[in-house]
This record gives sequence, structure tokens and C-alpha cells, in this order.
Amino acid sequence: MTYESDALVHLRAIPGAVVLPQNTEEVQAVVRLCYREGVPFVARGHGTGLSGGATPTAGGVVVSLARMDRILQVDPEGQRVVVEPGVANLDVTRAVAADGFFYAPDPSSQQVCTIGGNVAENSGGAHCFKHGFTVHHVTGLTLVLPDGDAVELGSAALDPDGPDLLGLVVGSEGTLGIATRITLRIVRSPEVVRTLLAGFETTDAAGAAVSGIVAAGILPSALEMMDRLTIEAAERAVAPGYPAGAGAVIDRLVLASNNAGKLREFRRLLEPLGYDVVPQAELGIAEADEPHVTFIENALAKARHASTHSGLPALADDSGICVDALGGAPGVLSARYAGEPKSDARNNEALVSALQGVADRRAHYYCVLVLVRHTRDPQPIVAEGIWHGTVVDTPRGSGGFGYDPHFEDRDSRLTGAELPLARKNELSHRGQALRALIARLGEERAA
Repeated sequence: MTYESDALVHLRAIPGAVVLPQNTEEVQAVVRLCYREGVPFVARGHGTGLSGGATPTAGGVVVSLARMDRILQVDPEGQRVVVEPGVANLDVTRAVAADGFFYAPDPSSQQVCTIGGNVAENSGGAHCFKHGFTVHHVTGLTLVLPDGDAVELGSAALDPDGPDLLGLVVGSEGTLGIATRITLRIVRSPEVVRTLLAGFETTDAAGAAVSGIVAAGILPSALEMMDRLTIEAAERAVAPGYPAGAGAVIDRLVLASNNAGKLREFRRLLEPLGYDVVPQAELGIAEADEPHVTFIENALAKARHASTHSGLPALADDSGICVDALGGAPGVLSARYAGEPKSDARNNEALVSALQGVADRRAHYYCVLVLVRHTRDPQPIVAEGIWHGTVVDTPRGSGGFGYDPHFEDRDSRLTGAELPLARKNELSHRGQALRALIARLGEERAA
């Protein structure tokens, strides 16, 4: 069952019930009932934690906050954002990136983990080296107590008078109450981002360099290391040309997309090879315009945009579904086939509607990847992938994203949402394009 555990899957318990409230009042009603009847309960976000914080008590109640996913207020001038607990961490940065801000705490699961869970666990991430943990970015909470009463803690002020009750609640793993409304502090995006790669003979030497950097009064946003085993694996796979004899290196690659599903796929496939894939929103980079009529032109525009604003190598993709009977539509408009705002559900509904009464359901996913080494790279690396299938009316499966529930693989007859992740990565247009990209990188280094 989905609610038996968080990501610490070897600790499981079957709850007696799962409730999905949509506002503070409904959370209060559930908690009051549990309190009155003596039923244990636990709050849950998206279940990405590894500490067992969302593990239920057998026969108890899981209070899932997944439906409380609204961003209630964005105040760039006051550098505050008010959210419900089910908002994904990365969505906060997406909401303020265009105004030149970002939300600093960035756990590795930031594309899916929720702010409510971050509050419960006092989550961190690479940027906490400079900016601090969740507790340093929460200025106010609406908290439903274990008896169902609701209290307001903190305010928009950074350091209000009185005892630090927020500091007590943040990181308490939900034992003191359930946060239903959270005021966050956002910070200015840096004017420019520069990433350095340094090679060391040993990890001890790399660690000493980190200490020296901090002792010199330099406070980088993040410092990340690769050990010798990872370096050797990356060299065998794609020959990136790390310094000979290095026992540790630091590297980053910007992904010119804020799509959580794409980010998960790129990280799964590239991180084992030693790439630290960073979404552009994490660096405060807004999405680029996509005015072109071909996939490759849009991908190139996005990659150059991300590289220009980050000063890093950038990888962009443009992909979509092309239906034979619709003359290749939705094509480059796949993400916005039903108009703005983007919505997978409405896009799928529009596609199925367009094919009503049409016998020819042949379609294919297409992906093009463009990697630019720098903004003015005259020879970007380009890789493509095509995945053939058909469009089905009834959605099937719970995995994937986009059109996956309606896209049936030509050979297996499973939809993209039904396929096991490893098999999907083998078949998918994006997986094909990534393998082609990695091969191209290897050829380039070998030459």
C-alpha cells in the first residue's frame, strides 16, 4: 500500500484509514475525532522521507495533506511566500524565480517532497551550507494541535519577540501538531553563478580545501564531492577528462527544465555517471520562451538561456507526442495542448477528444537533447530518441507523467504509466536520447 511507509520502506504498518483533508478546518475535524476516540494518527506529505516520520501506527489514521497544495500568497517585496503543506518544495522557487528570488532549503527530493514534510523534518540540502535549514526560513505557522485546536505561531517577521516556539515545532516530526499554513522566507537569487571543478589526490585533501575555503571567509552556496570510485566509473562510461590521479572532484550540470518528472528521469540516468544535475529553478533561472515550430530549435534556445544565466554547461530537451492522424500534433505544443496553464489532465482530455471516431491511433514520443558547453558553443551536442506506440482512450497505470497513461507501447502493450521504471527508461524516447548523448560524449572525449 502507498501509505504503509515513507521512503524507508523496510518499516511498514497498515493504517486503518487514510483521510485527505483540503483545509485547516477539515484537518481539525479529523484530529478532534481521533483525539476523542483515542485513535493514533500521523500526518503525511508525499512520503519521500527516510526517517520513518510518516510511518503510520497499525490500525491508525494517516492524515494525507497532498490535496492542500495551494500557494496562497507571494510577496516579493516582503520576501515572503505563504503556502499550504502539500506544496512541493521546488514549486516555491518556481513561483518566485521570475521576481529574482528562490527558496533556499533544497533537499535532494525537492521536486516532489512537500513543505509540510520539510517543516516536520527540518529538511536541508546543498544550499544549507550557506543559507541554513528549513527552520531558518519558516517565519509563521498555523498549527493544528493533537486535540484539534489550531494556534498561530510566529509571523512575517524574521525574529519575533517571545520564546522560539517555531524552532521547537520545526523538526519535531509532527509530534507537536500538523502545520496547515506556512509562511516562508525567500532570498534573492545571485546575480551570477560560477562553478569551479577542482581535482585532489585524496578525499582528505579535498576536505582540507573545503576547510580552507571557509576559513578564508569565502562562503559558497554549495560544495559537493565525488570520490575516486565515482570518478573512475564516470571516466569508464563517458570519459569526461577529470584530472589524472584525482581522488575527488566537484562538478555540476544545469538542466534547463523545471519539470519534476523529467528531472527525476535525468537524475536517475546521469547521476550514476557522476553528473550532479541541478534544475534551473534552483539557481533562480526562469523558464525560457519556446517560440519555435521545431523541437530542436526550442531545445537549443532553452539550453543557451540556462547556460547564459548560470555560467555552467546546460542540458535541455524538447519533447512531445506526435499523433499520425493529427498531422504530428500536439508536437511542440504537447505541454500546452489544452492551453494555459499547463495541465497534464486537460492535455490528455483534449487529445482523447481530438481522436474520437478516429481509427488510426498510431503515435510516437519524440525527444531531442541539446548540450551546450557554454553560451556561445558553436557545436552543441545533439541526440534524439523516438518511442512508437498508440493512443488509448482509457488511462492506465499510476506511474509516469504527461501523456504516459494514454500512450501504449507498441510491443509490450503497456502504457508508459504501467511500465516498470527500469523498462520505461530502456524504451522511452528520453532514455534513447540520453544513451545517444552519453555515447556522443564518450566519442568526443576519445577523439
